[in-house]
Amino acid sequence: MWKPGSKATLFVLSLLAFSGIIRSDDGKDLKAVMQDLGAELNQIHDGMMTENYKLIETSAIRIADHPKPNNVGKVLGVLGSDTMSFKEHDTRVHDLGVELADAAKRKNLDQIVLKSNQLVQACVACHVKFRQKVLTGLK
Repeated sequence: MWKPGSKATLFVLSLLAFSGIIRSDDGKDLKAVMQDLGAELNQIHDGMMTENYKLIETSAIRIADHPKPNNVGKVLGVLGSDTMSFKEHDTRVHDLGVELADAAKRKNLDQIVLKSNQLVQACVACHVKFRQKVLTGLK
């Protein structure tokens, strides 16, 4: 059970801090970071339609290396025991972003379509699992 201030809680938060999940690069909250990621997905789709591989690559890298929200501590508190699962979802999105950028660099449209679809599926899976809990908890 998740207990704020417990040794286990502090241990998990320490691990997450060292793993990079607790840091904010530009001061945006979770909602703003998610909106930016959505905009990057739109750029990828625009790039696919026009075969603009550089646009695809750039947006995929931005997704892979997205900043962490400035309210991540509060988000992690809301997630509680689901924190590690959330990190796994985030890692999957990162990895797919890297793979998509690589496919764009190679101008492999079939792989771009495949990795783009997998990336969208990973985003939706994360939203299905965590979105409502986070939205409710952050109110």
